[in-house]
Amino acid sequence: MSESEKSGLDQRTFAIFWTLRRGGIRTAEAMAAEIETAFKRFQNYQSNADELRQLKAEIYKSLLREARGKKMLDLAEEILRATRT
Repeated sequence: MSESEKSGLDQRTFAIFWTLRRGGIRTAEAMAAEIETAFKRFQNYQSNADELRQLKAEIYKSLLREARGKKMLDLAEEILRATRT
């Protein structure tokens, strides 16, 4: 059984969780669920620049609890890359 199967998370939430965990975020699972909620709210982010800005703002807001500056920006970009379908 793979890590993603054991986690019980859907594919995108697991990708977010794994990125956060590798980035040293202590509350990775809870934060992944929070960020997944933002992805669901801004479903057109890949084709709508305004939604992408709003999604990034939500991701930054979540990350700010445990990351600042370049680390926050890098993690946000890595999350977006990891969740592209």
